[in-house]
Amino acid sequence: MTVTADPRPHVGPGYLVRTGVRRVRERRLAGVEAGHLPPATTVRRLTEHPRVRAVTLRPSARHELPVPPGLRRSDHRAWSWGGGDVPAEVALDVAGAEVAGEDGWVLVDGELVDDLWVDAWYPTRRLAGREPGVGAGAARTDLPGVARLPGTTVNLLTPWAWNYYHFSVQGAPRLGLLEQAGWLEDALAADTWLVPDPRHAWVGQWLDRMGVPVDRRRTLRRGERVAAERLLVTSVPSANRWVPPWVVEWMRRTVDPGTAPASTAGPGRRVFLDREPQDKRRIVNRDEVLAVLAEFDVEVLRTGRLPLRDEAAEVAAADVVVAVIGAASANLAFCRPGTRVVEILPAALVSAATAKLCRSAGLDYALVRGREPSLPWPLRFPDSDADVVVDAELLRRRLREATAAHPPLSRSRA
Repeated sequence: MTVTADPRPHVGPGYLVRTGVRRVRERRLAGVEAGHLPPATTVRRLTEHPRVRAVTLRPSARHELPVPPGLRRSDHRAWSWGGGDVPAEVALDVAGAEVAGEDGWVLVDGELVDDLWVDAWYPTRRLAGREPGVGAGAARTDLPGVARLPGTTVNLLTPWAWNYYHFSVQGAPRLGLLEQAGWLEDALAADTWLVPDPRHAWVGQWLDRMGVPVDRRRTLRRGERVAAERLLVTSVPSANRWVPPWVVEWMRRTVDPGTAPASTAGPGRRVFLDREPQDKRRIVNRDEVLAVLAEFDVEVLRTGRLPLRDEAAEVAAADVVVAVIGAASANLAFCRPGTRVVEILPAALVSAATAKLCRSAGLDYALVRGREPSLPWPLRFPDSDADVVVDAELLRRRLREATAAHPPLSRSRA
């Protein structure tokens, strides 16, 4: 298996000890960094601010997601981490605000808006503490290095906006919230759009589909701050990884994947969303897994190599999709309702994120948990670097259920 960095499998007792120690150090450092943050404010307080116009689009809500078959009892708390809490979705029109760093943290009157981003694993004050552009005096526009942005600015930046999944289900759909607030015309006429670094082709392709003019796109680097004369910003959609149905619909409408050429192969197409060779979430027993996939005529689709719309169309044409948890899972939003999804989860990264997306998209979800060891719950954390040893027999059973228990889907989108 080709990797770009550490060739050692990220599994086993030695790996768990190393990552556990690193995690403890990171948590201690995050506590120190958070202590340097400016005072915080909240969306609720901003609704009463004289320079802020606020629209609440949906009230807060609570959802429940049953634990699916295939998880151990020790995994249940990891699966339900963050609970079913979904904060209210809001849009803000702020006269005079600052935006800091590549994560797009918003400050009003020197106070960090704490709850535009909501994530139980990675709360605002933990992540923002690592951003040098957020801190005492960050809102002062007379300091060197703070650029003034005249006119209207739209902020599409979020934590991990450089990641395809996070931008697709969280960053880009902020435009959908502005549309729901009745501010789409103002947004499309904006003077500046704060967007992720365009080093990935899909960033520009998403922005093209959204109608964002190329000459008005601007990125922010770590430590960089800007002061916007007028800022249009929303809460970050898909809080706590609860991707709402409207985000799925907005993604489908915006990308409009159409029909992939490969869909002419007829009903019953099955694809495996293969990750680019890298040093995390690798399948340790890859050859064994590929052999199982071949038994069920599952095609291997190397994600990230096709243009956005073409890759979306390839996934939309499938009746069965198999994937290791990762950025490409955002493409499941383009599947037709009723598509069967089989997700492979490392034991150290038991997450309900994909299952939540599948529920909103009307997809049938099943999982295959890795059979490698994991940390006990008190030490458990979402280890996005972990590799996975796939239970080949369980994968075979899941595919047998997905391909035999249901008839092929119609090629027309529901």
